[in-house]
Amino acid sequence: MDSREIAERTGKQHSHVCRDIQAMLKELGADESKFGSVYPGGNGEPRKHFLLPKRESLILASGYSIPLRAAIIDRWAELEAKQNPIQVLSRIELLRMALESEEKVQALEAQRAIDAPKVAAQTLLEGAGGLFGVREAGKQLGIGQKAFVAMLLSKKIMYRLGGDLVPYQTMIDRGFFQTTTGTAVHGEDVHAWKQAKFTAKGIAWIAEKVAS
Repeated sequence: MDSREIAERTGKQHSHVCRDIQAMLKELGADESKFGSVYPGGNGEPRKHFLLPKRESLILASGYSIPLRAAIIDRWAELEAKQNPIQVLSRIELLRMALESEEKVQALEAQRAIDAPKVAAQTLLEGAGGLFGVREAGKQLGIGQKAFVAMLLSKKIMYRLGGDLVPYQTMIDRGFFQTTTGTAVHGEDVHAWKQAKFTAKGIAWIAEKVAS
């Protein structure tokens, strides 16, 4: 608070207020230069005044009469109100804030919907183990065998070779299938067989496609 304003609020002469401030600072053992400043007078000459923080202003006011003390305290209340104004929101501003909040919620829900297939596929991948034939893979995904086979063929994941379903090489290269081999004995006949089975990674990849 400017000492000139204190003089104006209390009706005292500025020179008397400055004298009171100097006496107060001396008793407090405070450095007067920390509070003193100058302003241009009417003739342009620099004149001294003081800029007091709230503590020193109230200490100064304690030596004045109750009405003068009240004037200084009221002025500090006005200054603090200007520094920390209470924001009064209009109805339109409140509606705008509510709308922005709702838009954020909707955006979050939309992103969750986009991520859901990936989450489902990852869960299946973590839970699956070993290798799966076509029937077993369809069962893992909750799809009937005929519908599952039709999807594998239409999506160029597998093709028919003779009576067998064979994965495309690109699917094998990506780690979605693994080929198992063995031998079969029918009476005196022995022949080798080869079968492609889904890996857990392959099932998870297809699960993501199905979910999306």
